[in-house]
Amino acid sequence: MEGMDGGIMAKQYSRTEIKEMFTEIINRGNPIIIPGVGNGISAKFAEKGGADMIGLFSSGYFGLERVEATSLMPYGNANDIVMDLGDRIFPVVKNLPMLGGIIGSDPTREMVPFLKIMQFKGFSAVINFPSPGFAYGQHRNNLERNDYGVQQELKVMRIARELGFFTFGMAYDEEIAMQVAGDNHDALVLGLALVEWEKGGASLTEAAAYINKVAAKVKAVAPETLLFVQGYPIRTVEDTQYIYEHTGVVGFLGIDNMEYAAHPIEETVAAFKNTRLHA
Repeated sequence: MEGMDGGIMAKQYSRTEIKEMFTEIINRGNPIIIPGVGNGISAKFAEKGGADMIGLFSSGYFGLERVEATSLMPYGNANDIVMDLGDRIFPVVKNLPMLGGIIGSDPTREMVPFLKIMQFKGFSAVINFPSPGFAYGQHRNNLERNDYGVQQELKVMRIARELGFFTFGMAYDEEIAMQVAGDNHDALVLGLALVEWEKGGASLTEAAAYINKVAAKVKAVAPETLLFVQGYPIRTVEDTQYIYEHTGVVGFLGIDNMEYAAHPIEETVAAFKNTRLHA
């Protein structure tokens, strides 16, 4: 889209356009890849590398600051961070739809006007990430009781869908996955973190079994919902290939951007350093 100041911004897509694009990718036999990025250079080269959508999450910002796994800590407001990332990254990405990670239980703002501002800025899709669904036990119960939990964010995601966003419902457990399916979101992202914790380190085989168990129930309710996956134990290209071959997953969401940025920089600097001066 073109900004009011004449600057060229990322292209904004309708829900229908994204559905058509994703269907074409799947019909070609390719997965849908959505990397999370934390700055313009990461976004630029993710687009050049063939990404299908660019994800802007607070974890992307924290990842580049070398403080991974802090998305649920009170070090910054995730919604503010995503909007700031949009201002930095939208001028760089030219042709891909942009996915914004929002926390719908944010008590510091009215979420309906916020979603409309996201649309005005050019976001095409939203996901409920970071999510209080990552919490469990008494902490999760306390969040839900005070309307800061998953039920509140799912209300906001339903509003986002009504406003025309392509919506990804993030679910860390089977109960929430079924609620996402019941709300008829365009895609379900199965976060595997709780499976990993509960088993003290899940294998790919265990992850695939869990995905298939949940997917069978989800598809019975919402057969058109696209199934994505995120989180350990899926870490490498080979891991994703295993999951594609053993489940109905059609895409991968790279919430943590460090794999996309840190390693190439490290390798490039090391290559320069390993040259030799003239004797």
